[in-house]
Amino acid sequence: MPLTDRAVLNLKANGKQHKHFDGGGLHLVVYPTGGKCWRLSYRYAGKENTLSFGSYPAVSLKIAREKREEAKALLAQGIDPGKQKQEEKAAAAEIVLNTFELIAREWHGKFEERWTEKNAKVILARMQRDIFPHIGNIPIRELKSPQILDVANRIAERGALDYAHRALQYCGMIFRYAIATGKSEHNIVADLRGALPTARVKHHATITDPQKIGRLLRAIDGYDGYFPVTCALKLAPLVFVRPGELRCAAWDEFDFSKAEWRIPAERMKIDLPPWNESSCFDSMGLFFGGQRWARSVLRRSRLLGSFVKSRFWSVRGTPYPLRASRRVSARRPITAGGANTAG
Repeated sequence: MPLTDRAVLNLKANGKQHKHFDGGGLHLVVYPTGGKCWRLSYRYAGKENTLSFGSYPAVSLKIAREKREEAKALLAQGIDPGKQKQEEKAAAAEIVLNTFELIAREWHGKFEERWTEKNAKVILARMQRDIFPHIGNIPIRELKSPQILDVANRIAERGALDYAHRALQYCGMIFRYAIATGKSEHNIVADLRGALPTARVKHHATITDPQKIGRLLRAIDGYDGYFPVTCALKLAPLVFVRPGELRCAAWDEFDFSKAEWRIPAERMKIDLPPWNESSCFDSMGLFFGGQRWARSVLRRSRLLGSFVKSRFWSVRGTPYPLRASRRVSARRPITAGGANTAG
């Protein structure tokens, strides 16, 4: 005989566990403690199985019957309702556990070998400071575009518009990784294209007038500042490399016997073979009256100790390369001397 709401309500514990059947395999188990739980007995692949629907009164008789019919519909399709429930529960748990921060750290760990050590640390530090505190604990599947934009706007509001764009790029790469690993289905960052204003870039015109170039070179030659900075300034117009490549130069990259400087590809901005060979010393020496200015500058810098522990020694006396700000500081007296520098 099917159960009724009143009958279920009046069922009491009697010191033993007992069952009360409603039909179609659905029954209510009453425990000695007085608790009540809905269960469904069914057969799948020739085996007897039991599926729990939850406790009474949280799950009413009506809801329990609806769950029974849903289970019977799955059985009619050849699907085990018990296994289906386990898979749905695991998927729900995975969604909750796969937070944005967890996926971001997984992405970072996956690709950090492709970056320089310094760049990898900078990326993680920026995310820890500006992104994780706001959206790190949110499951990546539940994030919405406005939440990502809010993070970028916070960064832009403090005057770091360029980094705000960079933060969106990081988030976009993290979402693409999440999609590839089955942890997300849509890259919501792609919907934010054009949502941030474009950063205004100020370009510095290069010097093309021979007389102005001459004034610049004379100003560099007359610069009397921190010795490693002096050496770097004098070497810069001889090798034509980026400031960062010059600042971080290591002694083991130079071969004086061949007049070569080999810059590791990981320190270059473009994709290169394992080594980028730059045999500038001889050719540039011939250009400047046949003197070997580049080798002379390097040898003096090494002799007087501006290269310590294989790098340009920092002004602060720490075993790190010269800071980029030293180049800006050195440019001021040079500019004041009548030479306008570019970039």
